[in-house]
Amino acid sequence: RSKEVKRVRVFGRRDILQFQGTIKEVREFTKLAGVQLKVKSENTEDVRGLLPSIPRARKRLTDLLVKHSSNEEVSPGNICEVSLEFGWSPERITTDDNNKVTGVILRQNAITGDLLNPTVTPTDATITVPCSTVVASIGYRVIRLPRVPFCDETHRIPEHLSWVLDRMGGEVVPGLYTSGWAR
Repeated sequence: RSKEVKRVRVFGRRDILQFQGTIKEVREFTKLAGVQLKVKSENTEDVRGLLPSIPRARKRLTDLLVKHSSNEEVSPGNICEVSLEFGWSPERITTDDNNKVTGVILRQNAITGDLLNPTVTPTDATITVPCSTVVASIGYRVIRLPRVPFCDETHRIPEHLSWVLDRMGGEVVPGLYTSGWAR
């Protein structure tokens, strides 16, 4: 392709301690050639202080995430920055007159109380993140989305190699992809 992905931003509603990925998944990002993982959280220092008191599996994952939290620029030689940014909820996807994605509006969340079991409260602060592609991955159950093919038998989105198909065994829907448990 003529365009290379330079930046991938993954937004989470809660904070580092509620991250639902696995240590294996995070480690894979740290080993990808040409990729730099960055973690952004308002509570990094508080989380560091909790590390000795949290269960081992969660501690190892959280420690790895905290080690990658910084505001440093992408290192030379890295062609893509992948950032995990905590404390943001999607509000709306913005589009142009041709219905092409132009960005996403996110609302900042206040993470308060016990960091192991926090209260998440939307604030008045919002940001608009310019982008041309939005991938939503919320929850653990596939739900029917408007204008997205869905198989009632399997409760999955019909796909081949992550390309969405118009029906099971059908044709590729240009520009539409699926991943994870939705496949």
